[in-house]
Amino acid sequence: MNQIQVLNSCLDLCQVFETLSVAEKITLQSLAETKIFELEEEIFALGDPGDEFFVVLSGCLLVRLKNRKRKKLRAGDILGEVAMFDERRRTGSAIVLEKAELLRFKKEDVFENGRLPVNIRQKVIHALARHMVTYFDEDIPLSARELIRRGESETVEFKKSDAVLHYDKITETIAAMLNAKGGTILLGVDDSGRVTGVKATANLRDIWTLRLEQQVSQFLGKACLPLVHVETEVVENKCIVRIDCDPSLTPVFMKKNDRHHEEEVLFVRTNNENICLRKLSDYAVYYNKRFKE
Repeated sequence: MNQIQVLNSCLDLCQVFETLSVAEKITLQSLAETKIFELEEEIFALGDPGDEFFVVLSGCLLVRLKNRKRKKLRAGDILGEVAMFDERRRTGSAIVLEKAELLRFKKEDVFENGRLPVNIRQKVIHALARHMVTYFDEDIPLSARELIRRGESETVEFKKSDAVLHYDKITETIAAMLNAKGGTILLGVDDSGRVTGVKATANLRDIWTLRLEQQVSQFLGKACLPLVHVETEVVENKCIVRIDCDPSLTPVFMKKNDRHHEEEVLFVRTNNENICLRKLSDYAVYYNKRFKE
């Protein structure tokens, strides 16, 4: 099978372009270049400029979206197309889970410089737009105000104070959420849902991002940094800090220190509490339930 046949067969697998004829698919793929990405290589990151989209030929990718959704992509799947329609930067990140070969389409080639015939370009735009409409059916992250209204749960935790003495508890909750379904921590909200706020300072988001980078790196490991996101919101005219945690693909252990020794423990979420699993049997049961596909 020659390269044209291989590429065309992959576009046949890509349901996004199912309305294109064989000849139109061949014309479209003639604008693309193939690119190999190695294990754990980053294809693009949140905030990167968006001037190209990709079709997966082989391998496996993990896409993390800004709204904490995660997707595994395989042959025939498409990624990066949202950035083709506006000037904003990437709204998610993509890394390689298994060595992957991708078709890369540059925005200027498909949409701008006349290399693609007008009739095919219109069909491609329609196909991509139709595909993106499906995103509206997916979960949309709730505002802090709505999370407060619903109350604490397995995926929501309130912390009244952002004082230094509470950093360990915050890190513990982050670890538990990473090991469960992910979730959101709101600093400046007490257990009853009353908004107390945190002290508003210049660059509050940057300050808390740095604090959490230090805490997460020291106690959970640097590999967890891409899974934790910090934002600030104003609720009832008071500033709160929002920490969103993505679910981890692998167990996250937290380092615990006391005067006598250091140990690594696994925290998980049960209802609205953090539970420490110390028994090997408990860990094995949880691992098989949560992390084995």
